[in-house]
Amino acid sequence: MQIPSQMGPISVISKTETEITLTWSSITGIATGNSVVTSYNLYWDNSDGDINKLVVSGLLNQFTVQGTIGGKTYQFQISASNVYGEGERSSVLSQIASDVPDLINIASTSNSGTNIIVRWDAPFNNY
Repeated sequence: MQIPSQMGPISVISKTETEITLTWSSITGIATGNSVVTSYNLYWDNSDGDINKLVVSGLLNQFTVQGTIGGKTYQFQISASNVYGEGERSSVLSQIASDVPDLINIASTSNSGTNIIVRWDAPFNNY
């Protein structure tokens, strides 16, 4: 009996400005250390570069991390634990929280013969 093997990758299901929903696969067989997995442990860096903040620990395969800020990059890792301890973390997933473009400025119009010309400046896209 031993601690679990390294977890596989984390995937993003969805993201908004304020939350990122992640998923991962359960480990089975010898990867569990031949012991029942007691929890999956999701870590993140809260955009400060230190991926040591435990977000959730439980028998979950999906979790929504709340409190993200649009346009910022976040990093995540997952590990599995059994009665013998916590296994090695997965590779790092870096993800930018979504951000919506700024509001478009009021358009201007002008006439050119029988045509109407509409002009506007493209908004900052926040990426």
